Amino acid sequence: MKYNLFKILMIIILSMFFFLPNAYAESIQKSKQNPSVVVLIIDYLNVEELKKHYNILPGFKRVTSEGAIGLLNNRTAGKICSENTYVTIGAGTRAVGSKYASQAFKIDESVNAGLAYDIYYQISGKNPPENSVVNLGIFALIKRNSVLPHNAEIGGLGEVIRRSGYKTAVFGNADLAGNPDRLVVCIAMDKHGIVDYGIVGKEILTYDPMFPGGKRTNYQALLGNIKDSLREYQLIVVEMGNTRRLNKQRLVLDNNFFQQNYKKVLKMTDDFLAKLIEILSEEDLLLIMSPTPSEAMIYNNKRLTSVIMWNKNDNNSDVIIGKRVLTSATIKCKGIVMSIDIAPTILKHLEIEQPSFIKGRPMYSTLTHVDNITYLQQNQDYFAAVYSARSLMQTSYVLMQILILKEV
Repeated sequence: MKYNLFKILMIIILSMFFFLPNAYAESIQKSKQNPSVVVLIIDYLNVEELKKHYNILPGFKRVTSEGAIGLLNNRTAGKICSENTYVTIGAGTRAVGSKYASQAFKIDESVNAGLAYDIYYQISGKNPPENSVVNLGIFALIKRNSVLPHNAEIGGLGEVIRRSGYKTAVFGNADLAGNPDRLVVCIAMDKHGIVDYGIVGKEILTYDPMFPGGKRTNYQALLGNIKDSLREYQLIVVEMGNTRRLNKQRLVLDNNFFQQNYKKVLKMTDDFLAKLIEILSEEDLLLIMSPTPSEAMIYNNKRLTSVIMWNKNDNNSDVIIGKRVLTSATIKCKGIVMSIDIAPTILKHLEIEQPSFIKGRPMYSTLTHVDNITYLQQNQDYFAAVYSARSLMQTSYVLMQILILKEV
């Protein structure tokens, strides 16, 4: 009897040794499935503003210290404006937008002429998927870019991701009263103008009578939607919205009041960021970027905005904290990347092969001799000086030619 009991115990113990490693391996494998890339869009933000308010932005301070930051060259196939910069990021090559590019809606959202679902069918002849977000300006975008001297696949990033069996989501807007601004959809949509899921309407906003325009982004709702979507959607693009709202109203705002609200928006965004990074896993990648320089930045020849890349594993790295900047093989300039490098970076993280029509290269980090924010601000100032000098030389050359022609 004792022998049989001993035999049974040995069988149980050996079975545990046999099955437990497999169960552990399966649990590890499951935890590593479906990494997500979360892209936060904070338009019109540059390194100078980050450095100016660094002491009250612990969230930004953490991601720039643990991760890497770079200057973002916003070159498009046209002028530098939001319609072009957002579309270029989604295409993965230089592209142009249109006045219809921001006309994106969840399919059950009411538009002037009816439901977005019905309008999409009226322009495409196709029924959009359930719960999807559709860009009603997709065919205008395709037609505008068809005349470019190079191939620009509108919605290329979202198309490749969806073809690979992954799903996309988009949250947020930069709406003002009577003026939908959902350019963010252009980054995540496929070639049909479709994003698998999203919340881009008034339900993502909150009433704030003290804020210019009376409405601003509901950060709590935004965070909740991201948290619920992380494991199901592999690309999540988020429009923070408030920096765009402020800048669109800047002309009619008192300068001091604008600066007060801008600082307030940065602080609210930072609080949101601090909460967001806590819910991301080690497999997730966070990209924070500003697609477009503000008019003031362009006027001062500081046209390069900012992009930050962060992963939870970065804080376990042996790399010196706070001295990493972003670089890519596109222009091979330390600390500077192109907006067309965003799509390849996302595809690389999701382990999706980059197609030939996406022209950028994945971003990677490299070390600097000083802290990364100071390094990039010095570069920004240098490029601004060079650009100003070049403009002056070009103007002088043109004037000389005019004088010479007059003499002739």
